[in-house]
Amino acid sequence: MHTLLTSSKLSSLRQHTPAFFIIGAVVLSCCLCGILSRPVTFLAYLWPANAVLLGLFLRFKHLRTLGGWLGAFSGYMLADLLTGNFLLLTFVLSLANLINVIISFFFIQYWKLNYRNYNQGFTFLYLFTICALGGCLASALFAIATVPYLSDTFMSTQRLGG
Repeated sequence: MHTLLTSSKLSSLRQHTPAFFIIGAVVLSCCLCGILSRPVTFLAYLWPANAVLLGLFLRFKHLRTLGGWLGAFSGYMLADLLTGNFLLLTFVLSLANLINVIISFFFIQYWKLNYRNYNQGFTFLYLFTICALGGCLASALFAIATVPYLSDTFMSTQRLGG
């Protein structure tokens, strides 16, 4: 019984580990590209990480594991921490990025959107609407509800009230 339990844990680890490192490395590099586009103490002008992550999860089902999601979160966190951001702010912004991808992924799966044929019919419009209104709006609302209440952020309650 002990060897069976150990082999199932080892099999699970083998399934999640490659996804963790692949997704983590891709998200980290995309985040660093985005961070290089941002003015000091503000958000980035270009943020390819969420779109690339969503594309990877849609295209490669074997990366859509707990390891893949943890790799994405680690990539978001590591990129921001390496560039000097505060831990709590990094955590909240990483959650906002993941919410964007989770909501977009959920609605694409829920409505069974044939995203592989994005150039046929209204599929591209549906895909754009899901990502823009679903994912981006949800993550922006989460960030607006949390970031102003953190210390040392670019978006303080004094700036919002002024």
